[in-house]
Amino acid sequence: MKYQESHGGNIYGKNIRLDYSANLNPFHMPERVKKAIIDGIEEYYRYPDPDCKELILAIATAKGLLPEWIVCGNGAADLIYRYALSIKANKVLLLAPTFSEYEQAFRLAGTEICYYLLKEKHNFSVGEDILKEIPLVDGVVLCNPNNPVGNLIEPGLLQKIGKAIEEEGKFLFLDECFMEFTKYEKKYSSIPYIPMNKRIFVLKAFTKIYAMAGIRLGYGICSDMALLGKVKSAGAPWSVSGVAQKAGIAALKEIEYVKQAKEIIEEEREFLKKGLGKLGLFVYPSQANYIMFKAEEQLYEQLLGRGILIRQCGNYYGLGNEYYRVCIGKRRENQVLLEEIGFVIDKQEG
Repeated sequence: MKYQESHGGNIYGKNIRLDYSANLNPFHMPERVKKAIIDGIEEYYRYPDPDCKELILAIATAKGLLPEWIVCGNGAADLIYRYALSIKANKVLLLAPTFSEYEQAFRLAGTEICYYLLKEKHNFSVGEDILKEIPLVDGVVLCNPNNPVGNLIEPGLLQKIGKAIEEEGKFLFLDECFMEFTKYEKKYSSIPYIPMNKRIFVLKAFTKIYAMAGIRLGYGICSDMALLGKVKSAGAPWSVSGVAQKAGIAALKEIEYVKQAKEIIEEEREFLKKGLGKLGLFVYPSQANYIMFKAEEQLYEQLLGRGILIRQCGNYYGLGNEYYRVCIGKRRENQVLLEEIGFVIDKQEG
């Protein structure tokens, strides 16, 4: 069995000219963030604030939250593991397919994994039948929009899930790291339910929307103070660097950057979807900054040989090697990607 990358973005040791495997903002890190990092250079000899007080206050102000509801971590992945270790669940329900780190984190915590299998005939969407699974587990993990598909859970269904979670005394872990890329973020986000429902924990990241993957900065939101205390205690001391804290504070001021990026990514997502469709590939509906489609299993290796890295999804539970995910790039890069995929398809058919 051939080796497959666990995540996108591993360009190291490869001759890559276009990386379409990592779902980051194609407009790269904002200049304000770069400047904040450089301007703080004389302060990095100190230990960073272990409580991230200034950063948490900036997040709370920007998002309209209470500071005490927020915990910061060394990227979103750090908080996934800390949450899994803190909740100490016997059994958890995961979507399939979805982001692999949930399973790894909960298995590390000794939790049994159950799967809610998303059906291809329904475009891998979550249906109301998930409600009958909630009494059978201790909690549910949802990725919204889901990775690698890019689809959103309908707000009405998400409200029913939240209500069932609360009534049954379960927990709901909601990963919204890609929510900023969607057109109707306010409609689909569960952050407004945080004050009323202590069973919900929402995960957010600076990684994607601000293209800060190398900085490592994520945060979680929950109104259950006891649980937040456990999540904070589960992390290593000084898990959020001084660099990351300064970068995050600066990034939260980039309102226009996010607005413009979101508008262009929406346009380019449609451009890529149409282009892939014209090449005869089946494309799944997405409202995130990535697209999943089906093609020949050899597409990954053939594009890699031409210096283009895409995400093959065979190691997602519930998917095979014929499924691929690509991020949304700038127009010229997207044109090159389509041209290269077209070239490979013509070569296969020839």
